[in-house]
Amino acid sequence: MPTPDQLERSSGPEGIYQTRTGLDVKLIAITPKLTTRQSQDLTDHPMAPLPLASSAALRGDYRIAPRDELEITVWGHEELQLIDREHQPRHVVADDGTIFFPYAGRVEVGGLTARDAQQRLTKELSQVFAQPQVDVRIVRFRGRSVQVLGEVETPGKVFIADQPLTVVDAISQAGGPSDNADLRRVLLSRDDGNHTIDILASVGRAKLINSLVLEESDLVYVPDNRGSRVYVLGESARAASLPMPRAGLTLTQALAEASGLNPSTAQARSVYVLRGNTNQPKVYYLDLRRADGLLLGDRFALAERDVVYVDAAPITRWNRFINQLLPSLVILREADRGPLNLGTN
Repeated sequence: MPTPDQLERSSGPEGIYQTRTGLDVKLIAITPKLTTRQSQDLTDHPMAPLPLASSAALRGDYRIAPRDELEITVWGHEELQLIDREHQPRHVVADDGTIFFPYAGRVEVGGLTARDAQQRLTKELSQVFAQPQVDVRIVRFRGRSVQVLGEVETPGKVFIADQPLTVVDAISQAGGPSDNADLRRVLLSRDDGNHTIDILASVGRAKLINSLVLEESDLVYVPDNRGSRVYVLGESARAASLPMPRAGLTLTQALAEASGLNPSTAQARSVYVLRGNTNQPKVYYLDLRRADGLLLGDRFALAERDVVYVDAAPITRWNRFINQLLPSLVILREADRGPLNLGTN
């Protein structure tokens, strides 16, 4: 590794630079090769293992639960129909999993599928009627649910029906995400722990959507995008704290959102992107004087909490520059952090 004195005299080639505290900082030029590799990495980036649902949940094998409403028809015996105020035959499953049906008394249906309940009722009514033809349908699903909280339009319970309920379905049934929702960090909490899911990546890979099936008592929390921001500092026309759009943000777009470079003071050759945690930071740099400078900037995807810095003069003493700028990275990365609030006591 070059010595500190050599680094101070460096004109800014790619390499490892060391701060006064001994922290190594990697300096990387934004080139066509880098943007191509970055695009490939985004496409090929492996997702974390997804939480697996039970085989019953994946099949949509719904089991009757308390508070579900059943419609039961015995063909040829209209006198057995229980009519509610809407003139529909309804039977609400009691807390003990039973329903009352004429000539059969209290029948245990909790934990059964609609087909199993049909067979049980047929058996009970066969003691009174010859070859009864019974039909059982679940018309209101109120027994099994998940909670959807956070940045959705109507947070609260979402009921599981007779089809598998995915995370995307649940968010949609909760009114959809709000404008401030961070869909890249949706939290799924279940008995085996908490799982962070990038919904946008999952939607982009359609096969994964069917893998994100929810189970009873799961909790889905959609956080706000307060922490998903990009900061533009230095000699831009204005300093900016930009929310990360769901479609992503490029370096050129971020500079445009900050009204471009300051024409009086900015050095177009001195545009930097600080990235990474405070233990392993990286600094990317772009010379916008290049003929393809804006194009490269538009192909360079920013990550959340990146700091875009436009300097007022060409950098010749790289260690000094890095030592001065790294505190901004630390402050901005910690400023918006706050406790996760699931909205529960």
